[in-house]
Amino acid sequence: MLDSPSEAEMTLNWTPPGQPNGVLIGYLLQYQQIVESDDSPMQVETIDDATVTHLTLKGLDRHSHYRFYLRGRTAAGDGEPIMREGATTLDGAPPANISLSVGETSVNLSWVAKKRHRNVSFQVHYLKKDDGSKWKKTEKVDSSQSFYQLQGLTPGSHYRLRFIYSNTTFWETDIETEGTVTEVQPSFATQGWFIGVVSAIVLLLLILLILCFIKRSKGGKYSVKDKEEGPMDSEARPMKDETFGEYSDLEEKRTASQPSLGEESKLCSEDNLDFNVSSAITTELNMDESLVSQFSRPSEGPEVINGLPDNSPLNPTTVSPTTNGMPNSVTILD
Repeated sequence: MLDSPSEAEMTLNWTPPGQPNGVLIGYLLQYQQIVESDDSPMQVETIDDATVTHLTLKGLDRHSHYRFYLRGRTAAGDGEPIMREGATTLDGAPPANISLSVGETSVNLSWVAKKRHRNVSFQVHYLKKDDGSKWKKTEKVDSSQSFYQLQGLTPGSHYRLRFIYSNTTFWETDIETEGTVTEVQPSFATQGWFIGVVSAIVLLLLILLILCFIKRSKGGKYSVKDKEEGPMDSEARPMKDETFGEYSDLEEKRTASQPSLGEESKLCSEDNLDFNVSSAITTELNMDESLVSQFSRPSEGPEVINGLPDNSPLNPTTVSPTTNGMPNSVTILD
């Protein structure tokens, strides 16, 4: 196996032979620069240690290819050579002259790997130009693999490809995938105007429900008050003033036709006084009738003047005593 650690070095790696022809004592390495005339000198490197499995050659031409011959050595002689060709590796660089093969959902990318360049990694960025989507990118691709397939594309679509190495675009192109675009008709329910109309209707219904609830909670008990306190026009105001004027005249008439509270109290006092005087007169008359009924009976007492007892209040000869300076009922009656 060949490896190039630098532009002027080449390292050869090998394994011991499986069936050596005798006892292995070392190796013989021969190499030469490959040219068109095939007459370049052969250079030889002898390895006397049978345990060595690699050798690094220095001072090589970084622009040339080399052919290497490796042989195993025994006491009986040299074995058959193993031939390999290689070149010192230049600084890694991304591939050039990339070929495209476009399908419906993928595109095949191919290029020629440079044998003298170290392997480098790059990425492919792609953008679908039809729908204005964002850029997407692939995983890292090795320049030594010489082939890559970009998948997951949409049939009948336009794409922009960019090849990025070390944050720099080294190549870009446009492609169009094969096939026809299958357009999905949008649903009627997903249209913007339809959603807006439905939202407006729902909002209006919600406002109506709120107004009905507020009206119902009031119960109409403030309607008369609102009418009285509300603004009145020029025709309604004189009517209201006349109505208040009629109410005032009726109140004055009603007040004039009814006595006042003081007069009612005075009348009640006079009535009570008349009632008391008449009650006293009635009581005196009843007493006099009782006395007359007593005189109508036969008198048993010896002292009778004109058919009346001496102690009778009707007897003129009887002097009516006073009681505490107050006249009796007969004096008041006379």
